[in-house]
Amino acid sequence: MPTKTIKLDFPPSVNMRWRGGGCNTHVSRETSAFELASVYRIMSQRGQKKLPRTKITGPLALIIYLRPPDRIRRDIDNYIKAINDALTKAKVWEDDSQVQAFLPQWLEPNSKTKRGEAIITIIYGADYQKIIDEFNCIALKFGAKIC
Repeated sequence: MPTKTIKLDFPPSVNMRWRGGGCNTHVSRETSAFELASVYRIMSQRGQKKLPRTKITGPLALIIYLRPPDRIRRDIDNYIKAINDALTKAKVWEDDSQVQAFLPQWLEPNSKTKRGEAIITIIYGADYQKIIDEFNCIALKFGAKIC
């Protein structure tokens, strides 16, 4: 089935990705910890056969539900990069340039998930084409020219 869902911790903001400056620039501890935890979680899901053991090839779309740990205002687009990079490091796909469409959405904070969470659905293969066709139908309603 060409649709898979992964649950990860709430990602760090892209604003927290880099630390230092000049020749001493490096990836932040928060980002490294998130990527490492994500790799382990994805490996576990592969072991449970919830994810394919091989990399997903071809174009894909993502539906990303972000449940923040609290009610602080955030920009949703600042969290996509960390998720894409973590899934690339975990070898879920060949490269995050395969992501052709994504739909991020906020979920309400929940006291049961104190650190927050990210729920990512990867849509690929035949299901990918179905979702892109839906996106194109919506775009046509607003006057977009689809080739």
